[in-house]
Amino acid sequence: MQHLYYHCSILAGLDLPVNQKSQPATPTSTAQPTDDLKATVEQDIYYANCTAVREADKAPLHRGDPGYSKKLDRDGDGVACER
Repeated sequence: MQHLYYHCSILAGLDLPVNQKSQPATPTSTAQPTDDLKATVEQDIYYANCTAVREADKAPLHRGDPGYSKKLDRDGDGVACER
């Protein structure tokens, strides 16, 4: 007779078969981030000020770049944190 000991108390109440051997999961594909996911992540980039941009080594930022905002562009020329 086989006895199973559960490491987690949540599993203790489940009726699990004891005669089946578990097999490791086989990956079906090697998932790569999609362009949509990359775009979403890039849109979420926010810099509080130009010091933060420079510390991230991203200065200068151009209009359309991730993290660009009008508040970082003092003269409104489309280039932020240029100094």
